Formats: sequence, C-alpha cells, structure tokens
Amino acid sequence: MICPACGYENLQGDDECANCGADLRTADIPAPSNPIEEKLVAAPLSVLRPPRPVSVAPSTTAAEAVGLMRDSAIGCLLVEDRGRSSASSASATARSSSATATSSDAVLPTL
Repeated sequence: MICPACGYENLQGDDECANCGADLRTADIPAPSNPIEEKLVAAPLSVLRPPRPVSVAPSTTAAEAVGLMRDSAIGCLLVEDRGRSSASSASATARSSSATATSSDAVLPTL
C-alpha cells in the first residue's frame, strides 16, 4: 500500500506508514464511483440479511470444527466462551483427509 502522505510503499494491511507514521487504516477504502455504489456503501449490513453465525466452544476439537463446517457448508466458525464471542473466529480448510484449523490466537496442528 502506497502512503498517501509520503509515497512510501508499505506492506498491505499496515495500520500506519513505516516511513512517516501516517494513518493508513482508511487509505485503501475505495470511494464509490457511481450512484449505485454510493447506495451500497451507505446501506447498513442488516439489509443483506446475514445468517446467524455457527459457533463452537473453545473446547471443541479441530476435527469436530472441520466436521461441523463441512456439514454446514461454511468456511469459518465463531468461537464462544459461555455465550460470549471471542475476538477471533476459527477458520479451517479441509483437503482430502487432512485439515488445518487456525485462529488469530493460536495455530492448531495438522490433523
């Protein structure tokens, strides 16, 4: 990502410029280019009618999580501890007989 303040090329996803310290959190948000895009960006996410998230307890094994995701045809799970959502979700990718589940808090071993 190019810093709009100094032109330095930062890593994609950096929050601030490594060269000048400028805030980059909103630098890559695309601006709407037509009236339809303006309406889409302004609309609340509730108009999309998202499905309720599928959640698991922190004690759920990676194998159970992958099985649940396969059965539910989803790509991620919300990890909840006693009804409270954690700051991260567990996501997993299933490939043939092996799967890897990861979250921002921990990396689980390949099954």
